[in-house]
Amino acid sequence: MAPCINAERSQAPEIEELEENKPTDFTLENGRTEIRTLSVRAENIEIDDECCDSECVEADFASLNKQSNLSQYREAAREGHSRDLCKVVKTLKLSATEWNEFTTNFMMDDERIAGLGGTSSLTDPSPEIEYFHQLTEQQRTEWNRGAYRHVVLVTCGHRCIVADPQGYKYARYVGVNVSPVELLEINERLGIS
Repeated sequence: MAPCINAERSQAPEIEELEENKPTDFTLENGRTEIRTLSVRAENIEIDDECCDSECVEADFASLNKQSNLSQYREAAREGHSRDLCKVVKTLKLSATEWNEFTTNFMMDDERIAGLGGTSSLTDPSPEIEYFHQLTEQQRTEWNRGAYRHVVLVTCGHRCIVADPQGYKYARYVGVNVSPVELLEINERLGIS
């Protein structure tokens, strides 16, 4: 499965800088430069990448969170991150203009993501207990083993990130390096049949 392209895999120009059918340089992670000709339209761009059709994805969440823009999240993720399992609860397919507005100010309220996000577990040892802090240490360990985030998959062309608003109206936590994962693979990792 091919992951979505993002800055961790390539250093691409911002979408607003791209011109339709104009050759554009992309510097790859290994230092090579490739020249590609892209078709760019102002309207919403449909994507066919598998990770954007997947219900479950994995993404890198920076250890230092609550950054205000995508560049800061990318840098923070390079310095330290966790690779988290995520369930996509909503997909936002944005135009280039919308993508730039969204990814340059994550602290801005956005009604499209209001009330979404949060965390659940596939290995919840005590579903009757309402609050995590009420679990014993052993129960917390078991809960964390199967923990996953409820996220909004935000896309523009083949660029994608995930946002976990944690019930707020802004992108409280943002994940980069998004890639699809199969439910069967998750169950095998956790030993769930």
